[in-house]
Amino acid sequence: MYRKWKTVGRGLTKQLIGLLAIGSPLAFFVTLAFLRIAPGIAVGPVIIARTFPTLTSVYLASFVALASGAAASLTLIASPRIISESWQQLLDAMIGVEIAISLIPPAAVVGIGLAFDRADIAIQALALLFINVVCLNILGSIPILYFRVGGLEPLRFERVMRDSVEKTVKSIDEKVEISTEVILRSNKKADVFVSVQATAAHSDVAPLLAKQISEEIKKETEFSNSVKVMLVPVSTYTS
Repeated sequence: MYRKWKTVGRGLTKQLIGLLAIGSPLAFFVTLAFLRIAPGIAVGPVIIARTFPTLTSVYLASFVALASGAAASLTLIASPRIISESWQQLLDAMIGVEIAISLIPPAAVVGIGLAFDRADIAIQALALLFINVVCLNILGSIPILYFRVGGLEPLRFERVMRDSVEKTVKSIDEKVEISTEVILRSNKKADVFVSVQATAAHSDVAPLLAKQISEEIKKETEFSNSVKVMLVPVSTYTS
């Protein structure tokens, strides 16, 4: 939605690096260990299923990845996004499931294929992994996010509120560290929690800061809001 393509590229790169630099090597070494313990282990149908030997398997894997990406995206943009801990747990579960069923298995099979000295299995599993990454992240997720929140909807409101917090706090001190949580209670109401790492010199500004942030959010979004500011004291030492 925000069209930050550099962020998209970094996210995809980190995802692939994590799968191929951690998932595949881990599967490779675990498989080697099992082969030493039980040399009779052979490639089974579960492994073959992750190398898409048939066109039907390609279609099925692509459909699962598309559905996983769409489902996870829908949970992220559901309104209100976060209203309770149980709802947050649902979001985390959906995102975890999409990774578990679409990305981890082919990444693991890349390592397993190499451990069995089967380059054909590793290459085919790698191709399936790339297909799943494209289907899940691009074909499954982006259309849902684009069409569902293309207007002035929850994610954009949240971003505006976070920007308002940062602008207000930084106007007082550009060097402070800020953590912001936004909870959208309805289409016109929000709760905002701000944590600011501050030195003793700023210890008495919390009430004024909360009022300024609230006014800025009201001006930018027309949301009624409740703003709570917590100042986390920090000390600096030099030698």
